[in-house]
Amino acid sequence: PASVKEMERILAEAREKNPNVKIKTIKDADYAGKFEDGVIYITLGKANKKTWYHENAHELEKMVYTMRDKELIRVFEAGKKIFAKDANNAVYSR
Repeated sequence: PASVKEMERILAEAREKNPNVKIKTIKDADYAGKFEDGVIYITLGKANKKTWYHENAHELEKMVYTMRDKELIRVFEAGKKIFAKDANNAVYSR
């Protein structure tokens, strides 16, 4: 996991680039991050930069499926398969 200071820096940059993103940090949870009801929850002391990108991708996923563009959905699904394979081998997914 990233240090609390490093994670706060990463999230500050994310907020600057996307002021509409809803991020909540927590200090104790059984997960590194989660996306729920349009909010990205990041557990300080467990999350790292990859956690941030993973959870942020859920917002993108929501948008892709809302658009109902079949080609975009196909490409997104292919990317999810690649990411899932990588995530299964990474510490941040456990």
